Amino acid sequence: MNIHNLNISFNSRAGLGWFWSSGVFQDTSGTVWAPDGLPYLEGRRFRRPGVLRNGDYKCHKRGRQFRVTDQVYLDVKNEDKDLGRLVIGLFGDLAPKAVNNFKVLATKGINGKSYKGTRFNRIIKRFMVQGGDVVSDDGSGSISIYGDTFDDENLETQHSTGGFVSMANKGKNTNGCQFLITTTGAPWLDQLHTVIGKVVEGQKVVHLLEHTPTDVEDRPLEHVYISDCGLLPTPQPYYISDDPYDLWAWIKASAVPLTMSFSILGFFHWMIRKMEI
Repeated sequence: MNIHNLNISFNSRAGLGWFWSSGVFQDTSGTVWAPDGLPYLEGRRFRRPGVLRNGDYKCHKRGRQFRVTDQVYLDVKNEDKDLGRLVIGLFGDLAPKAVNNFKVLATKGINGKSYKGTRFNRIIKRFMVQGGDVVSDDGSGSISIYGDTFDDENLETQHSTGGFVSMANKGKNTNGCQFLITTTGAPWLDQLHTVIGKVVEGQKVVHLLEHTPTDVEDRPLEHVYISDCGLLPTPQPYYISDDPYDLWAWIKASAVPLTMSFSILGFFHWMIRKMEI
């Protein structure tokens, strides 16, 4: 890809950056600038993000970054068949109370009741999977390390794509033990559900769950459940993005083998070179 380092000024905004072959400009902070009317095409990738006007140019927002402080794994089965492992990166800075509650339920539990052995009790295609009822295992129970329920936290985090993990609730400030995992963007959950993390490995397992047959009330007709769970070592916090074009994050969350990952990257590199004029 032909990239030119230039000193450039867009409507009195100057800085060192790069012109991409698509006609947009990316400054050294990572912000992308494009003329009004030009689709956001960074390299060869289209997006539809929010924009901030700046004269004749628009500043296109990049994907949000989330700090992962802890990791929890959930091993999932359908009847006696292993579906695989989910690894959830938890946002301990954004929702510390809810994250602590989730970690306890994924390990020692409350009064001996943990996520291990609990079923996914509600599944809606192109929306989410829900589970975590350690009380009655049917979606009606609630318990937490703070009591039966606890208050919402940081409702500003958006459910912009699949893989976000949120607390299920029955209304304002009714968080307990149940959680949901989105299978696609679900903006109707924004401002209503506390986001506690995001799937960082094994999103394909979520989609396998998503296609479990259900009845008219969205209850699975097969026994899909958490066969094991616990904490994974997280030597130091790290950052993940909700950018759907973050290729490395997609490869990791999809659990694509490393050798295949390099093949995919090589293929994309070859395509980009062929498309250059």
